[in-house]
Amino acid sequence: MSEAARKQAIYYLENTILAVISVFLLFLPLFFLSATTDAFSLPKQILLTVAVALSTVLFGIKTLFEGKIKLRATPFDLPVILLVVFSLASALFAVNRTDALLGFLPFFFAIFLFFLIANAIKHPSQLLVLLASLVAGTAIASLLSVLSYFNIFLLPFPYTRVAYFNTFGSLLDQAIYFAVILPITGYFVHSIFSKLHSKRKTSDVFTTDPKGGDNRLTPVTILFAVGFFIILAGISVTVYQLATTQKPLILPLETGFQTGFASISQDSGRILWGFLLGSGPGTFITDFTR
Repeated sequence: MSEAARKQAIYYLENTILAVISVFLLFLPLFFLSATTDAFSLPKQILLTVAVALSTVLFGIKTLFEGKIKLRATPFDLPVILLVVFSLASALFAVNRTDALLGFLPFFFAIFLFFLIANAIKHPSQLLVLLASLVAGTAIASLLSVLSYFNIFLLPFPYTRVAYFNTFGSLLDQAIYFAVILPITGYFVHSIFSKLHSKRKTSDVFTTDPKGGDNRLTPVTILFAVGFFIILAGISVTVYQLATTQKPLILPLETGFQTGFASISQDSGRILWGFLLGSGPGTFITDFTR
């Protein structure tokens, strides 16, 4: 293969990886299937697994074309790796090892996605595409939630025609997800106000005039700002429902401590491992039942 063809193949592979991750981030908050035992969490975990597996294969093929392995180091690598190692150890030494390993797998794929993004995304424009996909999916989920609250139902499924319907299956999960994404869009709102109320120059790679001028109100900035207000409306409606008609059932803090320490004291022969590594991810129901 000629050098030009090799570079072209690498270019297409990079764009394909970007497309796969972007589609995943877009559909992550929206994807649900009534055909599965868990209509909301399990489909999202399947989507995560497929996206990570496909991206990993493409990244491996790209590495073969490049002829060398190039991994980018980040300040988060060591803490993330230690977290994965101890989580795996906790699952392997758990009493309910099957459920613990099943609970560990989605976490592992999420961490693997972090390393894929860190090594596959190289340019600010690629990062902007990922952020746009992430915000777009969140904004659509927020819009569906707001419209459902006002009894405007866009989805044709009967079980979605309730005021508290959301694509996460839990208003609390939705509120947490919206709260994480909202500051990303808030940055672009801040850029608009900075443009309107200040003449200061900035080195922002997303909104700076390439000729060195002041910040411009680009269509990208405006679209992110629109997403901010849609997500803000969604989180407002969600928090209102959580505080009024759909109060979440959360166990008291004392119950959590009692369950945790009871699971350690009941694990005869592995009290030390239970104290150091816990009972494994995804095994709370087992511990609570015991």
